Amino acid sequence: GTIFLDDIYFVPAGITAPTQASDPTTIAPTSTPDDAVYYDGFEQGTFPESDDEWSTKGDLPWELTTQEVNSGVFSIRSPQLPRALRTGESNVTFSTNPAWGKGSIHYSVYSAVQVPHDDFRIFVDDILRGQGPNTVNTTGFEEQELQLPPGTKEVTFAYRLNPFDLDSLPPAQPGRIDAV
Repeated sequence: GTIFLDDIYFVPAGITAPTQASDPTTIAPTSTPDDAVYYDGFEQGTFPESDDEWSTKGDLPWELTTQEVNSGVFSIRSPQLPRALRTGESNVTFSTNPAWGKGSIHYSVYSAVQVPHDDFRIFVDDILRGQGPNTVNTTGFEEQELQLPPGTKEVTFAYRLNPFDLDSLPPAQPGRIDAV
């Protein structure tokens, strides 16, 4: 399976969630939603080097890609962890700025994971706040939102290979991502 993230933005509390501009007429960069104090559509083509709010760690890092995008040209994706690892994990973490206060993080996610082969979880300060795979749109991006209290928060998107450390796995169901 694979996880793609795109169009991440933070909206302070008390502001109605902005609507994303219609599909851009140019390929990059995409526009920042109204009232967002932070936006990253990864259109600078540098990740994580020039993205101070982002870090990636684990068996292999998350990476910039053009394979699947919600808007623009780029998104980020979980790595292809080799099955030889048996189990593995790779995380990408977004750190909020304490000056932003309380609000919500909005993001577009395409999670094509298949438990027990792999899974996708979302943590805020090490507390589980969501998990995949996509439930509404199983062949593309879904818009998601997490409410966050004030202060610096670590939002971690975690990909795990063979999360139950099974000796053998059932055959995976073919998906659209697997065909790409």
